[in-house]
Amino acid sequence: MFAQLSQLVKRVFAAPKKDEPVRQEMLVRTRTFKSQFKNWLSQGGQNEILKNLYTSYTLNKLGISGDVPMHVFVNGTSRHVLLHYTDSMGNTLFPFLQDYFRDRIMRIGYTVSLSDRQIIARAGHTEQIERHILKPSLAGIQKADKKEQLYGHITISVSTIDGRPLFLQITADAILDKQFNAVFPFDELAETLFQ
Repeated sequence: MFAQLSQLVKRVFAAPKKDEPVRQEMLVRTRTFKSQFKNWLSQGGQNEILKNLYTSYTLNKLGISGDVPMHVFVNGTSRHVLLHYTDSMGNTLFPFLQDYFRDRIMRIGYTVSLSDRQIIARAGHTEQIERHILKPSLAGIQKADKKEQLYGHITISVSTIDGRPLFLQITADAILDKQFNAVFPFDELAETLFQ
């Protein structure tokens, strides 16, 4: 199953060919989006999905599928959670979750390094990838000998094809530098995000 998913992701999101234009721009949320996001938060729109995500994440570690289609996997020093879109989620859920997760991660000592959008015009469809890249920022509380990397560099991305969401991916990449302490367990990050 993972091999099939991996092949699909590689095929759909392969590097653009020379004849496929790529447009990259800063990811700036509209005033309307910000207002809708604020309303979603104030009405507790995140509560039910977070419960389902936490349950699905916990079950996934046991090899059992939960209500939210999800893949949790390791690739080298990177840890990934891939949430698959279903029509019942609605088109705004993944961007709302993306910004919600960004804000949660910033509260534990991260800063946004980059928020961008890539638009790739392929033969027959248009792909769009929106992402927030966050880096640990604990300069004031670092020990003299080594720096804390927390969970490493974190990327939260939403991928769409022709405006239809495909998946939301959370990736934590360990920083491979001797001046940093070992990366914290990914399960702790998942608990921070999903609870």
